[in-house]
Amino acid sequence: MRSSTTRPPPWWWTGRWWPPPKRNGSALVEAARWLAEDRDAAYRLGARAREVTKERFGLDRFLVDWDRLMEEETCASR
Repeated sequence: MRSSTTRPPPWWWTGRWWPPPKRNGSALVEAARWLAEDRDAAYRLGARAREVTKERFGLDRFLVDWDRLMEEETCASR
């Protein structure tokens, strides 16, 4: 198993699974292997993914968007 000091695959600077412009399965396989071998990196990426998902799709965000929509619609109908 690699340590967290192991360098990520060369395409990693994009922060995406699929390096632009080429899109191929070998990049996904490389990423999966890297994360399987580097548990620390997998944990960090998973933790960040949870944060981002909560920010974008969590209940708090939904309620803010809902309230804004209701305000816009009620003001527009006056």
